[in-house]
Amino acid sequence: MIVTKKVSVEEDEVVDVICNRCGESQRRVTPSFVHEGETHHEYVHFRDTVKVDHGWGYHSGQDQTVIRFHLCEQCVGEVVATFKVPPELSEYEGPFYECQVCGR
Repeated sequence: MIVTKKVSVEEDEVVDVICNRCGESQRRVTPSFVHEGETHHEYVHFRDTVKVDHGWGYHSGQDQTVIRFHLCEQCVGEVVATFKVPPELSEYEGPFYECQVCGR
């Protein structure tokens, strides 16, 4: 579940991402600090989550219903552990994001 606040008439700002299974906030705040001689100011970031945004099609039990939710990493692991057929796993190939601190 994404929690937003109205920033302007045109856009919302994400202020939190909450796991729909466990209810835990995925919001993290990195305090201001000095790195390699440069001062870096506090910034907000979010742990990775799995986002499901699925529209059910015709002839399904949920015909024309859309379901949206987020699961945190721990809950994904716990849910996947209950699967009778394990999901496919592969190496992530990018894009990789630069460090918000040092740009590497």
